[in-house]
Amino acid sequence: MINEFEVAPFIIEHIPEIDTANIEAGKKGCVYKNMQSLINYTVAKVKEHNYIAVKGCFTTVDSLYDKGNNIVKNAVENVYVFALGNILHVEEAASYKLLAIIPLTLYTLYINHLNTFGC
Repeated sequence: MINEFEVAPFIIEHIPEIDTANIEAGKKGCVYKNMQSLINYTVAKVKEHNYIAVKGCFTTVDSLYDKGNNIVKNAVENVYVFALGNILHVEEAASYKLLAIIPLTLYTLYINHLNTFGC
């Protein structure tokens, strides 16, 4: 099980090209900042139309959710999934491509978020 202190190394291992200056390790609450950094990176890759990198982000977040403890799962749900609507709609033409590469678990979390908050 991945805990909140193992998120930073996990992200860097799976997405080595991410700006490691924005990834923090070892501090309380840094898992939420790391999710925000991952969102920012994902949005940048969507704008670049780099769908391979976007899929890597989605897969990394999906794995974090699957293997993470409750703190990690909460960070994924409350930060990444919360912003997922904005990611999926950064560019309308890209939304179909993004929906085709999003893992089922992450998409299900997104749909549950929409149903819960009525967005």
